[in-house]
Amino acid sequence: MAQQPTYNDGTVTVGAGATTVTGVGTAWTTYVKAGDYFWAQGRSVRIATVNSATQLTLAYGWPGDAISAGNYEIIYTPAQQVAQAKTTALLGQLSNGNLSSIAGLTTAANKLSYYTGVGVAALADFSAFGRSLVDDADQVAARTTLGLVLTTSATDATAGRVLKYGDFGVGTPLPTASGVDYSSFSTSTGFIHNSSTSNAPSDVPGSGESWYGFAANTSGGGRGAQLLIGNVTGRAYVRGHTSGAYTSWGELAQVERAQTLINKTLTNPTINAATISGTIGGGATFSGALSFDLPPRLPSYTVSTLPSASAYSRGLIYVSNGASNKRLAISDGTAWRFPDGAVVS
Repeated sequence: MAQQPTYNDGTVTVGAGATTVTGVGTAWTTYVKAGDYFWAQGRSVRIATVNSATQLTLAYGWPGDAISAGNYEIIYTPAQQVAQAKTTALLGQLSNGNLSSIAGLTTAANKLSYYTGVGVAALADFSAFGRSLVDDADQVAARTTLGLVLTTSATDATAGRVLKYGDFGVGTPLPTASGVDYSSFSTSTGFIHNSSTSNAPSDVPGSGESWYGFAANTSGGGRGAQLLIGNVTGRAYVRGHTSGAYTSWGELAQVERAQTLINKTLTNPTINAATISGTIGGGATFSGALSFDLPPRLPSYTVSTLPSASAYSRGLIYVSNGASNKRLAISDGTAWRFPDGAVVS
């Protein structure tokens, strides 16, 4: 079909104020372009887009009355005029400083331009290695470029390989070593989960306690140590060994929870800013000065129930029914005496 000043095949429907024009018997994708004008009822609106052979989108709402299966015309805009308009728009877009900022850079090998702000460009190093990484199609190719070779099995110990989930038990639940003698963990290094009491701490809590811990040993088991923590009580024990000869288990005192230490020996301990709640009994011995923020409470006895003075030499007690309302008594190793020296009576 030869080019003509207008195109008017078929009929159109468009609502008042609408931007979508629907055609019947039209071939708009062949004969119409964006920038041409849709004309009807003596009014015209520029065409924004040609969506299909039977649909146009106007640049703004149709200003006339609604049209249903009506006549119309497409008025062509000269190609030179369209090109000039597009060129003007493009020049406007290019005048924002982006291209000029890149043009002002001094380019060199292995450099890449990037923007540090609106209309401000700079250069960054972009080495051959960097380019070889960027052009990788996926993570497998990227790992190859980076030299990151994954392990081939759960026990692959090849130097330089990258561990995966599950390798050497990483990220997996600990296997239960039920009934296993704790002294059998003398040559390996790893985590322990065991409910056995064989060679476990002698004063462990009752049944139902499982022990979680860690065994660390030198190659061949010449030296090592073990840490165990009970899952019920939270009590923690440690011991070491040399050539399989283990030391006794020692319980760790924990300040994070209430804890009763029975028949425990603390050798030369230093206790700083400690708060002790409850009762210290059973013959606890302290060396040095003790400071109290509140009055200490002494054990209370009657004259007839005094403890052995020889067993508590230099001990202090409270006598609830002492003669003449005397209450404080001190043991001289032979007898309990009031501060005035009189024997308690």
